[in-house]
Amino acid sequence: DGAVLHAGGFSAIASGGDLVVYTQQDGPHMQDIYATRRGDNGWSKPVTLTADSTYAWNAIPALSDDGERMLFDCGDEAYGAAGTAICEVHTDGSGFRVVLTPTIAPTGYTPGGALHEADYAPDGSIVFEGNWGAEQIWHLPLGAAEPVLVGAPFIDDNSPCVLPDG
Repeated sequence: DGAVLHAGGFSAIASGGDLVVYTQQDGPHMQDIYATRRGDNGWSKPVTLTADSTYAWNAIPALSDDGERMLFDCGDEAYGAAGTAICEVHTDGSGFRVVLTPTIAPTGYTPGGALHEADYAPDGSIVFEGNWGAEQIWHLPLGAAEPVLVGAPFIDDNSPCVLPDG
């Protein structure tokens, strides 16, 4: 609609440059994620992607390669506090779902902590920071219910970013 956007935090841009998702604190929750698309007549009016979220704080979006889905941090406390989960929604705002919560820990780990900064791998699986006792990088393969620790069990790995070649 031509309005200037002043994003209130993290944002992501689709590879084609025609979709921008960003966080803002003026929606139905304490913090929400919005999308605007570039078309023939400029940028669209922002759409609230996290309107159906069951959490108060929704932040740190990551887009799928095709720009159709988005992963994000979702929690009831601000800024990734304990209990923060990983959620997903389609970039038209439909299909909200909770992907993984810290209350269900991998075998051998203690439930609790927080999950952060999920990103899609090229095959559509998910890589994220999990804090089940320590900050570590995890991989949730497609169709799996339990994540797998990535690499050596370091205790201070965080904020993963998946490269295009995986």
